[in-house]
Amino acid sequence: DLKSATVYVGHVGTAAQRRDAPARLTEQAPVIQSAIDAALRLKWTPVLRFLLVPSVRRGRPRRRSRSAG
Repeated sequence: DLKSATVYVGHVGTAAQRRDAPARLTEQAPVIQSAIDAALRLKWTPVLRFLLVPSVRRGRPRRRSRSAG
C-alpha cells in the first residue's frame, strides 16, 4: 500500500528541537508531498507520518529488516 509512508526522522539538536521536529514536519507535509509528487510522478502521493528515531542522536543507525513474502 503506497498511500501512506512513515518517515523516520533523525534529528540532532536541543531537546526542544527534537521534541518539536515531528510536529513541524507534519505542518510542512503538504509541501513535502508536493515535492515527492513532482519528483516521482506516482499514481498516489503517500500521506506522510513522521516518527522520531532517537538512535541517530546516540550515533547508531537504526536497521530495519524486511520480511520476505
